[in-house]
Amino acid sequence: MKKNKQNLANQKDHELVQAAQSGDQVAMTALYNRYFAALYRFCYWQTNKSVDAEDLTQDVMVAMIRSLPTFRFAASFRNFLY
Repeated sequence: MKKNKQNLANQKDHELVQAAQSGDQVAMTALYNRYFAALYRFCYWQTNKSVDAEDLTQDVMVAMIRSLPTFRFAASFRNFLY
């Protein structure tokens, strides 16, 4: 089945995580895109500096990509990310 933005938008986090853990780059990108803006807002709220918020957001997203293979669904993906 061909993936499109509508299909990905309807997928739950755990479905995207499982796909990303299997090497699906489209699913990984969907997770990145789903959480980037909210994570940036959280980082900005914490730092009150856009440059610092951008750096922190990128750091967290890189850490998410690197540690996604070890995610075991003991908590929600959102909790894992934050």
